[in-house]
Amino acid sequence: MNLKEYLLLTHYTKPLFNNMRPSLICNDGFKMSVQAGSGYHCEPREENTEYTSVEIGFPHYDDILAVFQCGSTEEYEAEKKYYLQDPLNGILERVPIELVQKVINKHGGIDKQKTYDYIEKALKYNLTTEKCT
Repeated sequence: MNLKEYLLLTHYTKPLFNNMRPSLICNDGFKMSVQAGSGYHCEPREENTEYTSVEIGFPHYDDILAVFQCGSTEEYEAEKKYYLQDPLNGILERVPIELVQKVINKHGGIDKQKTYDYIEKALKYNLTTEKCT
């Protein structure tokens, strides 16, 4: 499974996850949040389309560095400088799809089974948990 396939697959689970895609899990255990759609900093800002960039959320500063170590594009240089100055922001905006795919490849690709298992586990939790009203 590549990033484009992941985005297509998880588009249909977004309503069950408060309009967020579940985490993407790589073969070496690396996990990251990859979001795209009308409410995210991506291009285009539409639902269920082919994206040129996505929004990534990271739990750790080292993971942000992993993205930058995989290369950059000229347009992305300003974004890179911003996040190196303020790594606690936690969100990378408009990250080129090619760059995200390089990060995924660096971590051995997407672990399809673990990603499916994570989606299934989260769906069961969301469907059985009572919501506060």
